[in-house]
Amino acid sequence: MNEHAWHRCDRLYELFAFAQDHLSDRKRRLFAVACCRRGLHLMPNDDTRHALAIAERYALGLESEESLEKAEMLAFLAHLDARDRSVVVEGEVGMPWSRSTELITQAVSLAASHGVYASFDAADHARRAIAEGGGWRGEQVEEVVQCRLFREMFGPTLFHAVRIDPLWLCANDRAVSRIAEEIEAGAAELYPILGDAIEDAGCSDSAILTHCREYADHVRGCWLVDLVLGRNDGI
Repeated sequence: MNEHAWHRCDRLYELFAFAQDHLSDRKRRLFAVACCRRGLHLMPNDDTRHALAIAERYALGLESEESLEKAEMLAFLAHLDARDRSVVVEGEVGMPWSRSTELITQAVSLAASHGVYASFDAADHARRAIAEGGGWRGEQVEEVVQCRLFREMFGPTLFHAVRIDPLWLCANDRAVSRIAEEIEAGAAELYPILGDAIEDAGCSDSAILTHCREYADHVRGCWLVDLVLGRNDGI
């Protein structure tokens, strides 16, 4: 696969296969989380959302193994509850069963417990949950989005080196690094400001500036933020 085909590909399994040797544990789990986050509106309770948040924070190095184990159990029990509601019990009250709910809770369970090994399966369940009722076409539409999320984690780095000049990171009281840290903490709206800061520091790389100013599907694990913060996994 060349760079042109990489950016046009809308089949997730082909992207996975091509990037297989560059998929760190951290990138795998963050990708699974990103796919699940698109189904937040389908999640039946706070336990599911909380488990997903912990899985993401664990991948970022902000949670302990013990916290992840608790998240795994929360997600697993939420999935069992969603699945078991497919069996109607007379007089039972609570969240009604839906196929979307069962699928998205399974996706979160996979992201929390086996995100390193089952990121593709988590993406598959999330895609089917979000596309439920839309048929094959609905799944295709969501897969295109998932491909964009996957590329967000690598950008052009699989094909050629992208250089972050250390001088850029020192300029203007470390503005570039500080903004990147805020973005990783959740402030994705700061990407255009990151672009301005990098340009002010001396960057003229069109791939970097375009990614900050024109790209929309930003997630944790972004190739550019990783480069700025000195994280080289997956590259």
